[in-house]
Amino acid sequence: CTALSEIVTPDTGDFYGGKGGVLVAYGEVVAVSDTATDIVIPEGVTAIADYAFEGKDQVVTLSVAADFTLDLVALAERFPLLESITVESGNPNYLSDAGALYNAAGTELLLVPVKYSGALVVLSGVTALDSALFEGRTGINALTVPASVTAVSEGVLSPLTALVSLTVPTVGVDATGEFCTWFGVDAAAVPGTLTSVTVTGAVAEIDFAQFGTDIEVTLNGLTYKGGVLVSVPEGIAEVIVISGSTGIAAGAFKAPAGVKSVDIPASVTNIADGAFAGMTALTTITVDAENGAYSSVDDALYDKAGTTLLLVPAAKLADPVIIADGVERIAAGALGSDAVIVYSRRSIDKGNVTAEDATTVTVAYYSADDPYADGADPEGVYWHEVEGKLEIWKKQPEVTE
Repeated sequence: CTALSEIVTPDTGDFYGGKGGVLVAYGEVVAVSDTATDIVIPEGVTAIADYAFEGKDQVVTLSVAADFTLDLVALAERFPLLESITVESGNPNYLSDAGALYNAAGTELLLVPVKYSGALVVLSGVTALDSALFEGRTGINALTVPASVTAVSEGVLSPLTALVSLTVPTVGVDATGEFCTWFGVDAAAVPGTLTSVTVTGAVAEIDFAQFGTDIEVTLNGLTYKGGVLVSVPEGIAEVIVISGSTGIAAGAFKAPAGVKSVDIPASVTNIADGAFAGMTALTTITVDAENGAYSSVDDALYDKAGTTLLLVPAAKLADPVIIADGVERIAAGALGSDAVIVYSRRSIDKGNVTAEDATTVTVAYYSADDPYADGADPEGVYWHEVEGKLEIWKKQPEVTE
């Protein structure tokens, strides 16, 4: 038979045929249709003749019965166009899920068909991955690795040259945030098709340079692009920007009204105008002391020198806003849009504080003594403390006899 296209056999008896173009004789597969693309090996098969699948390169799917105990990996590897493997439930040796093959316990990924395409979600329970599993599997464009995986070989994902989306646990990330284990020591092995990486475990630091500027990286629930924080989802009240991030984009906070605190690492050098807009519940901004661009004092955000007030958390505006005497400038938007008095600890003789929102922000300067005494009439607004309370000095009306 040089072009066997159909096999017809009785439904019963010791000599019978399978469902998918397979001829079985006394428990042995002895022939396969030359045109069948979907092969089904029925119950009762205990052997496969060496020549049965010779030259059957057209096979696309392979299904086996619950009692199939032969070497399924070796069989599947014979088919260069194989897209999917299905194992009937209850098989003592094998388990299939979404077209991939596992051991019966679901702890080992045995084979991904060579023409597997689309997204591969590795079963939770698998404990290790090796790069040999993915050699030539260029049809995989999305991969999800479960947290149960605790061991991966060096460069395990480097064969996946068409990968677009990747979700992995922290096992393949070293202490400095390098993905060297997943893609190999050469960072260039990160596929150019990759647009999204999500790490499901906790990460303290990351080197964003290895991902370039086009890959969105989600860490600790926050998404970054080119090292800049671009998305904080709804439901995160305490935002900790990861060490290694270089900035915070405008509009990054998708539900700003729910954010109560923001922790900024030393690596952040640029916070976009309006990045904290709408954060009506914000009470605390904390900046790492090693940050070279920003600083925080009393939960408010300043430039590194402490001369420019950049933002007072909205929830703090209900109380008097006191700024250090070193502040020379109040940036636009630092105090919201409502009229507010800012109490500067500097005296007027040290120079004015420039408020860019001059129509809504009034700067009051500290003066221990009454600036209006002896008929003086200085320009500006002044304050002092009375029993721990801040009070504005008021010019007393002139007394006439």
